[in-house]
Amino acid sequence: MSLSNSTKRQFLLAVQAMADSAVHFNSKFAISPINTEDDGTALLRLLDHLSILVEETGEYAKSLNKGKLNQAIYDLADVLYVTLVGLDLLGVDGTAMIRMVTMANDMKSLQTHEIGPSHKLVPKNTDITTKGSDVSL
Repeated sequence: MSLSNSTKRQFLLAVQAMADSAVHFNSKFAISPINTEDDGTALLRLLDHLSILVEETGEYAKSLNKGKLNQAIYDLADVLYVTLVGLDLLGVDGTAMIRMVTMANDMKSLQTHEIGPSHKLVPKNTDITTKGSDVSL
């Protein structure tokens, strides 16, 4: 089933509105940016953020396990929101990684990837063997 252009446009607008809200969330609650020039401090802040993300992911899993579709969809959107809040706290580094991940996923194609048994996109097995070596890639 393919989504209509109108539905796709509404999705993009909703994601944009959520990203705007995530930025305002950090400002509204005076959550300080993560300084990525100090790895130790940045990693501690990201671990704190991870605990929130794990909690939200757990709520998503619980809704799925209970068969509550609408709640599961809500919780999945909440996972995205928490992720956007964290990426915004990273400032330029978060923005750069969003762009890198987007570019990496845009480069995937039916020639390079396939849907695996668990419905996850995986690289195609090309059976390439390194010349002059017993190591298979």
